[in-house]
Amino acid sequence: MKRPLLQQLTIGLGVGLILLVANAVISYHNTRKIIENEQWVSHTYQVLTELEKTLSTIKDAETGQRGYLLTGKEKYLEPYQTAIAHINEQLGRLRRLTADNPQQQARIQELEKLIAVRLAISQRTIDLRRQQSLAAALRVVETDKGKQTMDEIRQKIAQMQAKENQLLSQRIKESQASIRRTVFTFTIATCVSLLLLAAIYYLIRRDIFQRQQEADKQNQLLMQLQQEQQQIRQSEARYRSLVTATAQAVWTTNAQGEIVEDIPSWRSLTGQNEAEFKNSGFLGVIHPEEREQALQSWRNAIATKSVYENEHRVQVADGSYRYFNVRAVPVLDDNGEIREWVGIHTDITQQKQAELVIQQSEERFRRAVLDAPLPIMLHTEDGEVLQINHTWEELTGYTHSDISTIEDWTEKAYGNRKVLVRDDIERLHKLDKRISEGEYTITTATGKTRIWEFYSAPLGKLSDGRSLVISTAIDITERKQAEAEILQLNATLEQRVAERTAQLQEANEELEGFAYSVAHDLRAPLRGMQGLSEALLEDYGNQLDELGREYAQHIINSSEQLEELIEDLLAYSRLSRAELKLQPVDLNAVVEEAISQVATEPKYPHANITVRSPLPLVQAHRTTLIQVITNLLSNAIKFVAVGVEPQIQIWAEAVEEDRLTRGQGGLGGQGRQGGQGRGGSVGSGHWKQLHSQPSTTNHQLL
Repeated sequence: MKRPLLQQLTIGLGVGLILLVANAVISYHNTRKIIENEQWVSHTYQVLTELEKTLSTIKDAETGQRGYLLTGKEKYLEPYQTAIAHINEQLGRLRRLTADNPQQQARIQELEKLIAVRLAISQRTIDLRRQQSLAAALRVVETDKGKQTMDEIRQKIAQMQAKENQLLSQRIKESQASIRRTVFTFTIATCVSLLLLAAIYYLIRRDIFQRQQEADKQNQLLMQLQQEQQQIRQSEARYRSLVTATAQAVWTTNAQGEIVEDIPSWRSLTGQNEAEFKNSGFLGVIHPEEREQALQSWRNAIATKSVYENEHRVQVADGSYRYFNVRAVPVLDDNGEIREWVGIHTDITQQKQAELVIQQSEERFRRAVLDAPLPIMLHTEDGEVLQINHTWEELTGYTHSDISTIEDWTEKAYGNRKVLVRDDIERLHKLDKRISEGEYTITTATGKTRIWEFYSAPLGKLSDGRSLVISTAIDITERKQAEAEILQLNATLEQRVAERTAQLQEANEELEGFAYSVAHDLRAPLRGMQGLSEALLEDYGNQLDELGREYAQHIINSSEQLEELIEDLLAYSRLSRAELKLQPVDLNAVVEEAISQVATEPKYPHANITVRSPLPLVQAHRTTLIQVITNLLSNAIKFVAVGVEPQIQIWAEAVEEDRLTRGQGGLGGQGRQGGQGRGGSVGSGHWKQLHSQPSTTNHQLL
């Protein structure tokens, strides 16, 4: 049954109204979604910026620490102190910005701990430099604890940046999807409205030809049509107001790509007035270096009726240039011809800056790897060698083309031993921390063998999902050779010590035999001399004058001293078999006894002996020490130039090590009294035995 014209028009207008309302609701929803997505994108950029600032602050602290360690000047601590003052504030901003992300919050907690450890290490080295010395601070630096902590901080920040970049990519995609949906729904709604208008117009035209009498109904229908158009214009105005409030610029042009009406969002963005940007004037704000390319792409899109998409810099209202992603779609009429263009400028400056930072970071890492003083290799779990640095090539002689896979490397460097190391290399891709692999012998391109100590650490996943590992090595060939030489030298020294010990044992046995022989030969005449002297004093003492009795008493005293010397000589000969017992000895008493023994020397009355009292207690063998000092005094009295009075000074002082002092006026080592009991030879031997055991106090007698 054919519907009346009014009913058909009513249905058409109703459908159109529903579509308009739906379009308005969808446009409003999409616009809000665009705004929300842009806010999240801006939020993500803020997090990335704060992460970069945090890393920069830690680097400033490290720079200040290094400057102070090198110079010791407090002014070099300014970057360090500034970093300390700002780091907590920056971490607080990170916590607030990532409050919606539990994973990032957990990473921030870990980052705070790592930063606290790094700053504590820095403060410790600064304190050591300030309170002790550079060497003390460098010993802490050489533990590499600070470097390892800094590497962990960089890794943690890199993880957070990777997460934020992932969120950024996702949110940008959502924003672009919202824009596409908005444009799509707007285009669909416009097309449907046009189709409805065309249908209504068709019905009206048909009704004019068929029913001239229904002019009133037709006029009413036209009024409804005008109302509908007004609603469309109002909806479009609302949409433009929403777009103006965003950070983007939505615009329209005619079919020839020229702006023919005012665009408030463009005026706000670029600072151009309507007269400046109309027609093709909008091209004037595009950067001169990119203007021609943008114009050619725009003309090509118009000619081919295809979507226009481009990235270029635009001069904004403050005179600076910012990067924009530009996208425009053609709106076609029923004949497939372009009716107008609808486009949008999206500010992507922060995204470009983030990409530049990432590129610069990647370049710095690449240069650090290539120019590192240690050999470095980057390889994946499927055996591909992504990179080897210059040091690796120089030390091994292999280029990257020679060892593009781990199989190539093991074949060339290990030969028949490659099976032994293949499993070790495969296990590296299951690591979650840095390890020391141990020592391996490799073969260079020239056929030389070298010993390398390898270290490896995981670098996470590549974009294709493969795990990446960095391996470095230290050439310890020379160290190993030196260790082998030291072992050989130790063995040689042990053999020489054994031979020397046997020689000393033989000499001690000869000395012991000689001492017993001398003691036996001297005791008989000594006892006779001692007995006759005592008898002389007892029987003829009254007949001798004072000088004669003094001489006789000197003979008796000398005999007793010689008897003690013989006993000491026998005891000395037994030192090789028995331990020399040291005990506290008063040097004052020892020196007094030694002076009394040399009082019989012919030159004694002319000697000037000065003792700097008090003398300390020393750990020594008393009898041996008396004999040594007696020999020294006797030699000092005897061996002086003719006509020179002996000048002898006796004092004691604590010294760090043995020291020999030669006085003025002596004959040095030219004079010597023969015999094994007196003179420099026995004294030297006594000193050797005296120092054969450690003592609590080391004194030098001069």
